Amino acid sequence: MGKYRYKNLLGWQVTRTDGNTARYVMSTIVTKPKHPNKVTYPNYPKTVHQGWNNAVSYVSSCKHDGYNWTVNDSDWSPDHNVQYFVCNATGARARKGMFDVVVDCGAIFTSWNDGPPKPIPMIKGSEYFVKALEKHAPPVVPKNPKYLEIVWPDQKIPAATPEFWVALRDKCREYAVALGEKNLKVMLACQGGHGRSGTAAACMSLVVYNYLCAKTAVLHVRTFHCESAVESVGQEEYIDRLSIALGGTTGAKETSKINDSTVAFLALPAKEGSWLAANQAIIMAEQKEEVKM
Repeated sequence: MGKYRYKNLLGWQVTRTDGNTARYVMSTIVTKPKHPNKVTYPNYPKTVHQGWNNAVSYVSSCKHDGYNWTVNDSDWSPDHNVQYFVCNATGARARKGMFDVVVDCGAIFTSWNDGPPKPIPMIKGSEYFVKALEKHAPPVVPKNPKYLEIVWPDQKIPAATPEFWVALRDKCREYAVALGEKNLKVMLACQGGHGRSGTAAACMSLVVYNYLCAKTAVLHVRTFHCESAVESVGQEEYIDRLSIALGGTTGAKETSKINDSTVAFLALPAKEGSWLAANQAIIMAEQKEEVKM
């Protein structure tokens, strides 16, 4: 990507394939905390996204290709665990073969083939070399993940009840055992990797970690995944309702006032031996490694 050339550009409008239209306007007041999943381009000015629900959210260049897990369900079995990763549309299409389960929250895949995947040749080129060497470089057969699509309009919430997320957790655990998979990888994906998939990840953090507060769940996802996760008030309210149904408390809406979710997440009081304490320790260990580097 070259240097930004349109110095007098005040804004632009994008109409997506799902019919939604978003407006972007220039701003110089946007600052966001550093996050390993974000790729920033210093030559580009900051922008503010004015969405179709008239909410204003900050836009940065995020790379959500599902290389780092957001929720790690590892306390239910000594032999298996289930890891949940968040992807945007680009990452989902590029890396779907790396996952065992794909949960599509953003209508990314218009069709899905449940049949056996086609082998991918390891070498290609001139027949002179390929014929001689192909026996030493057999084709790779990618994973053929199970697929689940949640009908979920952008910036909105799904019709799924609280029991849905508990059932999804249990079904993923069951599938890990059925496959004999030590680390079952589940992709949660939407167009941008923020709103719908971020909300789904927050819901999974509630049912996996037994967090007793919706605020903790949102801060967890914004710390482990992206500061822009969970985009709308409606999505925050949905997470609040799930937390109440699970016997917890609300607080997701309070997170909109927090500038640095990682600092806020680490400041949460945690009991020794709790999932919250364990996840805080992971982040603190990563921060120490960053300092060393």
